[in-house]
Amino acid sequence: MILIDNTAALRLAIQYPYPALLIDIGKRRYLVIADLHIGFEYELAKYGVKLPVQYNKLLSNIGNLLDQTKPTHFVILGDVKHSVSGIAPIEISGLVDILQFLSERVDRVIIVPGNHDGSLDQLVYSLRLENVTIASRRGSVIRGTSIGIFHGHIRPASHVFRRDTLVMAHIHPVIVIRSTFGYVMRVPVWVKARLPKSRRKLLILPAFNELVGGVSIDRVLSSGSSLRIPIAIDIKSVELYTTEGDFLGSLQWLRDKGLVGSAYLSQA
Repeated sequence: MILIDNTAALRLAIQYPYPALLIDIGKRRYLVIADLHIGFEYELAKYGVKLPVQYNKLLSNIGNLLDQTKPTHFVILGDVKHSVSGIAPIEISGLVDILQFLSERVDRVIIVPGNHDGSLDQLVYSLRLENVTIASRRGSVIRGTSIGIFHGHIRPASHVFRRDTLVMAHIHPVIVIRSTFGYVMRVPVWVKARLPKSRRKLLILPAFNELVGGVSIDRVLSSGSSLRIPIAIDIKSVELYTTEGDFLGSLQWLRDKGLVGSAYLSQA
Protein backbone atom coordinates (compact mmCIF):
# COMPACT_ATOMS: atom_id res chain seq x y z
CA MET A 1 0.00 0.00 0.00
CA ILE A 2 1.39 3.41 -1.02
CA LEU A 3 0.03 6.52 0.69
CA ILE A 4 -0.63 9.48 -1.61
CA ASP A 5 -2.00 11.66 1.20
CA ASN A 6 -2.21 10.88 4.89
CA THR A 7 -3.62 13.49 7.26
CA ALA A 8 -6.02 13.46 10.18
CA ALA A 9 -8.90 14.24 7.81
CA LEU A 10 -7.93 12.42 4.61
CA ARG A 11 -6.10 9.30 3.53
CA LEU A 12 -5.41 8.27 -0.08
CA ALA A 13 -3.88 4.83 -0.48
CA ILE A 14 -3.15 2.64 -3.52
CA GLN A 15 -4.42 -0.88 -2.82
CA TYR A 16 -1.67 -3.16 -4.11
CA PRO A 17 -1.69 -5.60 -5.83
CA TYR A 18 -4.99 -4.38 -7.26
CA PRO A 19 -5.16 -1.26 -9.45
CA ALA A 20 -7.51 0.42 -6.97
CA LEU A 21 -7.40 3.59 -4.89
CA LEU A 22 -8.96 4.01 -1.43
CA ILE A 23 -9.99 7.51 -0.40
CA ASP A 24 -10.70 7.45 3.34
CA ILE A 25 -12.26 10.56 4.89
CA GLY A 26 -13.50 8.99 8.08
CA LYS A 27 -17.16 8.07 7.92
CA ARG A 28 -16.98 7.70 4.14
CA ARG A 29 -14.54 5.42 2.32
CA TYR A 30 -14.40 5.61 -1.48
CA LEU A 31 -12.90 2.71 -3.43
CA VAL A 32 -11.96 3.80 -6.96
CA ILE A 33 -11.23 1.60 -9.98
CA ALA A 34 -11.37 2.23 -13.73
CA ASP A 35 -11.42 0.63 -17.16
CA LEU A 36 -13.19 -2.69 -16.63
CA HIS A 37 -14.00 -2.91 -20.36
CA ILE A 38 -16.60 -5.62 -19.82
CA GLY A 39 -17.04 -7.46 -23.12
CA PHE A 40 -13.47 -6.91 -24.35
CA GLU A 41 -12.98 -10.64 -24.89
CA TYR A 42 -15.84 -10.63 -27.43
CA GLU A 43 -14.00 -7.98 -29.43
CA LEU A 44 -10.98 -10.30 -29.54
CA ALA A 45 -13.18 -13.21 -30.58
CA LYS A 46 -14.08 -11.33 -33.78
CA TYR A 47 -10.43 -11.68 -34.77
CA GLY A 48 -10.16 -15.33 -33.83
CA VAL A 49 -8.69 -14.86 -30.33
CA LYS A 50 -10.77 -16.91 -27.90
CA LEU A 51 -10.55 -16.22 -24.18
CA PRO A 52 -12.80 -17.23 -21.26
CA VAL A 53 -15.42 -14.69 -20.21
CA GLN A 54 -13.62 -12.30 -17.86
CA TYR A 55 -16.32 -10.62 -15.81
CA ASN A 56 -16.40 -13.45 -13.25
CA LYS A 57 -12.71 -12.81 -12.58
CA LEU A 58 -13.37 -9.08 -12.40
CA LEU A 59 -16.23 -9.71 -9.99
CA SER A 60 -14.03 -11.92 -7.81
CA ASN A 61 -11.28 -9.29 -7.66
CA ILE A 62 -13.81 -6.59 -6.81
CA GLY A 63 -15.25 -8.81 -4.07
CA ASN A 64 -11.78 -9.31 -2.59
CA LEU A 65 -11.22 -5.57 -2.58
CA LEU A 66 -14.56 -4.93 -0.88
CA ASP A 67 -13.72 -7.46 1.82
CA GLN A 68 -10.30 -5.88 2.42
CA THR A 69 -11.24 -2.20 2.37
CA LYS A 70 -14.92 -2.16 3.42
CA PRO A 71 -15.81 1.01 1.49
CA THR A 72 -19.07 2.90 1.83
CA HIS A 73 -18.83 4.20 -1.76
CA PHE A 74 -17.59 2.49 -4.92
CA VAL A 75 -16.42 4.63 -7.85
CA ILE A 76 -15.86 3.37 -11.40
CA LEU A 77 -13.85 5.98 -13.25
CA GLY A 78 -15.08 5.20 -16.72
CA ASP A 79 -15.12 2.52 -19.41
CA VAL A 80 -17.24 0.07 -17.48
CA LYS A 81 -17.95 -1.69 -20.77
CA HIS A 82 -16.01 -2.07 -24.00
CA SER A 83 -18.33 -1.23 -26.90
CA VAL A 84 -18.21 2.49 -27.60
CA SER A 85 -21.71 3.25 -28.87
CA GLY A 86 -24.62 1.38 -27.37
CA ILE A 87 -24.43 -1.85 -25.41
CA ALA A 88 -23.66 -5.12 -27.16
CA PRO A 89 -26.14 -7.86 -26.16
CA ILE A 90 -23.24 -10.03 -25.03
CA GLU A 91 -22.19 -7.34 -22.49
CA ILE A 92 -25.53 -7.05 -20.71
CA SER A 93 -25.32 -10.02 -18.34
CA GLY A 94 -21.85 -9.05 -17.11
CA LEU A 95 -22.87 -5.44 -16.57
CA VAL A 96 -26.04 -6.41 -14.72
CA ASP A 97 -24.19 -8.87 -12.47
CA ILE A 98 -21.52 -6.37 -11.46
CA LEU A 99 -23.87 -3.43 -10.93
CA GLN A 100 -26.30 -5.48 -8.85
CA PHE A 101 -23.43 -6.98 -6.83
CA LEU A 102 -22.00 -3.54 -6.07
CA SER A 103 -25.41 -2.12 -5.26
CA GLU A 104 -25.85 -4.76 -2.57
CA ARG A 105 -22.37 -4.34 -1.05
CA VAL A 106 -21.93 -0.57 -0.66
CA ASP A 107 -24.04 2.46 0.23
CA ARG A 108 -23.52 4.16 -3.13
CA VAL A 109 -22.05 3.33 -6.53
CA ILE A 110 -20.79 6.28 -8.60
CA ILE A 111 -19.96 5.87 -12.29
CA VAL A 112 -18.04 8.63 -14.07
CA PRO A 113 -18.65 7.75 -17.74
CA GLY A 114 -15.78 7.22 -20.14
CA ASN A 115 -15.64 7.18 -23.93
CA HIS A 116 -16.74 3.50 -24.01
CA ASP A 117 -19.88 4.00 -21.90
CA GLY A 118 -22.47 4.98 -24.49
CA SER A 119 -26.02 4.07 -23.39
CA LEU A 120 -24.79 2.81 -20.01
CA ASP A 121 -27.06 5.32 -18.28
CA GLN A 122 -30.10 3.72 -19.94
CA LEU A 123 -29.16 0.29 -18.60
CA VAL A 124 -28.57 1.67 -15.09
CA TYR A 125 -31.93 3.42 -15.07
CA SER A 126 -33.70 0.29 -16.33
CA LEU A 127 -32.28 -1.72 -13.40
CA ARG A 128 -33.85 0.73 -10.91
CA LEU A 129 -30.87 0.55 -8.59
CA GLU A 130 -31.50 3.60 -6.43
CA ASN A 131 -27.97 3.77 -5.04
CA VAL A 132 -26.22 3.68 -8.44
CA THR A 133 -25.47 7.16 -9.81
CA ILE A 134 -24.18 8.25 -13.22
CA ALA A 135 -22.01 11.37 -12.79
CA SER A 136 -21.06 13.93 -15.43
CA ARG A 137 -18.66 12.87 -18.19
CA ARG A 138 -16.59 15.89 -17.20
CA GLY A 139 -16.01 14.50 -13.76
CA SER A 140 -17.03 15.02 -10.17
CA VAL A 141 -15.63 16.00 -6.78
CA ILE A 142 -15.35 13.69 -3.77
CA ARG A 143 -17.60 15.35 -1.20
CA GLY A 144 -15.77 16.93 1.70
CA THR A 145 -12.38 16.85 -0.06
CA SER A 146 -10.34 18.72 -2.66
CA ILE A 147 -10.17 15.64 -4.90
CA GLY A 148 -11.46 15.82 -8.46
CA ILE A 149 -12.16 12.63 -10.39
CA PHE A 150 -12.69 12.22 -14.15
CA HIS A 151 -12.16 9.55 -16.80
CA GLY A 152 -9.68 11.51 -18.88
CA HIS A 153 -10.97 11.36 -22.46
CA ILE A 154 -12.15 14.99 -22.26
CA ARG A 155 -11.10 17.96 -20.16
CA PRO A 156 -12.65 17.96 -16.68
CA ALA A 157 -15.16 20.61 -15.67
CA SER A 158 -13.59 23.74 -14.16
CA HIS A 159 -14.83 22.98 -10.62
CA VAL A 160 -13.21 19.53 -10.89
CA PHE A 161 -9.95 20.81 -12.41
CA ARG A 162 -9.42 23.38 -9.62
CA ARG A 163 -9.01 20.69 -6.93
CA ASP A 164 -5.71 20.00 -5.16
CA THR A 165 -5.61 16.34 -6.23
CA LEU A 166 -6.89 15.03 -9.57
CA VAL A 167 -7.52 11.35 -10.29
CA MET A 168 -8.04 10.03 -13.83
CA ALA A 169 -7.78 6.86 -15.93
CA HIS A 170 -8.43 6.33 -19.68
CA ILE A 171 -4.90 5.78 -21.05
CA HIS A 172 -4.18 2.39 -19.37
CA PRO A 173 -0.61 3.52 -18.59
CA VAL A 174 2.21 1.01 -19.07
CA ILE A 175 5.97 1.09 -19.38
CA VAL A 176 7.39 -1.12 -22.12
CA ILE A 177 10.43 -3.16 -21.11
CA ARG A 178 12.56 -4.69 -23.86
CA SER A 179 15.56 -6.88 -23.05
CA THR A 180 18.76 -6.99 -25.08
CA PHE A 181 17.59 -10.41 -26.36
CA GLY A 182 14.45 -8.87 -27.82
CA TYR A 183 11.95 -10.00 -25.20
CA VAL A 184 9.22 -7.43 -24.59
CA MET A 185 7.10 -6.96 -21.48
CA ARG A 186 4.44 -4.30 -20.98
CA VAL A 187 4.15 -3.42 -17.29
CA PRO A 188 1.02 -1.59 -16.08
CA VAL A 189 1.96 1.41 -13.95
CA TRP A 190 0.49 4.02 -11.65
CA VAL A 191 1.45 7.52 -12.72
CA LYS A 192 1.97 10.19 -10.09
CA ALA A 193 2.72 13.76 -11.17
CA ARG A 194 2.29 17.44 -10.38
CA LEU A 195 0.67 20.15 -12.45
CA PRO A 196 3.06 22.80 -13.87
CA LYS A 197 4.30 25.42 -11.37
CA SER A 198 2.01 23.99 -8.72
CA ARG A 199 1.86 21.61 -5.77
CA ARG A 200 -1.38 20.16 -7.13
CA LYS A 201 -1.17 16.45 -7.87
CA LEU A 202 -2.38 14.10 -10.60
CA LEU A 203 -2.75 10.34 -10.21
CA ILE A 204 -3.48 8.10 -13.22
CA LEU A 205 -4.93 4.64 -12.56
CA PRO A 206 -3.94 1.51 -14.47
CA ALA A 207 -6.76 -0.45 -16.12
CA PHE A 208 -8.57 -2.83 -13.76
CA ASN A 209 -9.03 -5.35 -16.59
CA GLU A 210 -5.50 -6.63 -17.17
CA LEU A 211 -6.36 -7.99 -20.63
CA VAL A 212 -6.99 -4.63 -22.28
CA GLY A 213 -3.31 -3.70 -22.46
CA GLY A 214 -2.18 -0.11 -22.47
CA VAL A 215 -0.15 2.68 -24.00
CA SER A 216 3.42 3.58 -23.06
CA ILE A 217 3.27 6.54 -20.69
CA ASP A 218 6.49 7.84 -22.22
CA ARG A 219 4.83 7.86 -25.61
CA VAL A 220 1.66 9.54 -24.29
CA LEU A 221 3.71 12.33 -22.75
CA SER A 222 5.94 12.81 -25.80
CA SER A 223 5.28 15.65 -28.20
CA GLY A 224 3.41 14.56 -31.28
CA SER A 225 1.55 11.71 -29.59
CA SER A 226 -1.97 11.16 -30.93
CA LEU A 227 -3.15 10.07 -27.47
CA ARG A 228 -2.86 12.74 -24.81
CA ILE A 229 -4.17 13.51 -21.38
CA PRO A 230 -6.51 16.53 -21.29
CA ILE A 231 -4.47 18.59 -18.80
CA ALA A 232 -0.87 19.80 -18.69
CA ILE A 233 1.53 18.21 -16.21
CA ASP A 234 5.12 18.81 -15.12
CA ILE A 235 7.01 16.07 -16.98
CA LYS A 236 9.94 16.23 -14.56
CA SER A 237 7.61 15.34 -11.67
CA VAL A 238 6.27 12.09 -13.19
CA GLU A 239 6.88 9.02 -11.03
CA LEU A 240 5.99 5.44 -11.98
CA TYR A 241 4.91 2.57 -9.71
CA THR A 242 4.05 -0.98 -10.73
CA THR A 243 0.78 -2.58 -9.64
CA GLU A 244 2.90 -4.69 -7.26
CA GLY A 245 4.04 -1.58 -5.42
CA ASP A 246 7.55 -1.25 -6.86
CA PHE A 247 8.86 2.25 -7.53
CA LEU A 248 10.39 2.23 -11.01
CA GLY A 249 11.75 5.77 -10.81
CA SER A 250 10.84 9.07 -12.35
CA LEU A 251 10.13 9.22 -16.07
CA GLN A 252 12.78 11.93 -16.37
CA TRP A 253 15.36 9.66 -14.70
CA LEU A 254 14.49 6.80 -17.08
CA ARG A 255 14.93 9.16 -20.02
CA ASP A 256 18.17 10.66 -18.71
CA LYS A 257 19.64 7.18 -18.24
CA GLY A 258 18.70 6.28 -21.79
CA LEU A 259 16.44 3.49 -20.58
CA VAL A 260 13.26 4.70 -22.25
CA GLY A 261 13.43 3.97 -25.96
CA SER A 262 16.65 1.96 -25.64
CA ALA A 263 17.28 -1.78 -25.67
CA TYR A 264 15.76 -1.96 -22.18
CA LEU A 265 12.77 0.36 -22.17
CA SER A 266 10.94 1.16 -25.36
CA GLN A 267 8.31 3.67 -26.45
CA ALA A 268 6.60 0.92 -28.49
